[in-house]
Amino acid sequence: MIDKEEIQVIINQSLLDEANVGVYLYENKKLKENSVFLYNLNIEQKIVDSIKSIAKAYLSNIAELINNQISDSIPVYNPDDEQVIFKIDSDQIAVFSEIYNIIVNQRLYGRYKKDIIRENKIKAWIFRFEIEIDGKIEQILFFQRFLANKMLKSRGVPIYEVDNEFKLLEGNIISFGYLMELLYFKKTFIATRIAPFEKIFGYEEYYKKCACQLIEDLALKHIPEFKIDMQFENMDDVIHKIQSNIFLAHKFHVAQYNGYYKEMDFSKLEDLDKRYSLGLNLDKVAKKWIIDEHLDLWIIASILNDEYDRSQITPNEYIVFKKRQLQVKLPN
Repeated sequence: MIDKEEIQVIINQSLLDEANVGVYLYENKKLKENSVFLYNLNIEQKIVDSIKSIAKAYLSNIAELINNQISDSIPVYNPDDEQVIFKIDSDQIAVFSEIYNIIVNQRLYGRYKKDIIRENKIKAWIFRFEIEIDGKIEQILFFQRFLANKMLKSRGVPIYEVDNEFKLLEGNIISFGYLMELLYFKKTFIATRIAPFEKIFGYEEYYKKCACQLIEDLALKHIPEFKIDMQFENMDDVIHKIQSNIFLAHKFHVAQYNGYYKEMDFSKLEDLDKRYSLGLNLDKVAKKWIIDEHLDLWIIASILNDEYDRSQITPNEYIVFKKRQLQVKLPN
């Protein structure tokens, strides 16, 4: 993945001035075949200039966020944290390779026609900048969520006021925002907010894959650092429940990402069960944690992600869903 040095190249905004710009709407119909559709928009030079201005402002924002980072690198995507900026390998986005190939090879679905597009299926605007760096043509893609409520609906009567007189707007009226939300360059996404990134790409499929992989690895003892023997009485049912619930899948994905479960042993699990009356099925002779159909999977996820916490100020104890590690000043 790219890092500060390479991203500084495209933050040099003069590269965008001479770029060829393409504008597309990305629709995801979630069909078995041809689930990705891109519509091309014919745009005049004034719109191109506006897009370049918005892209430059986004690059300026990225430059400032990068300069404010303590470390020498752009932080990697962390699903357990509300990050102001992060990067992620585009290979983790299953649908993106299809999007990219359509754009590069110009295999578009067709021109934008408002009467054939269902607004609730449109996921994002995509703005393609084709630039030249060191004699090589590179693609930079900027993304922005498509918000149907920002469109003036054809079934209404759109009007605007000029000099105390209202006039009728005619034709297909559509608008994009003044802020980009993420960019792609050299197999890397850089985003400034997690929510738009997840919604544009339907990141739940990746969550589900990671969550199910964690469960399978634990059951098959593929993680040597994990000191607890887990036995799943109905693995298929567990996998089905995870795949059927995006929020549950996300929680297991966070647990996999953080890896706190590697610090747990059977005695700690026993203490946790007793303290919070979790009702875990623990075989104390065989030192085995048996996952039966009666156990809530949310409890498993919370245990694996170390979400049971005690206050340092009050006697209160909590479930902590979001965690940000703090710098602890140790006594001399």
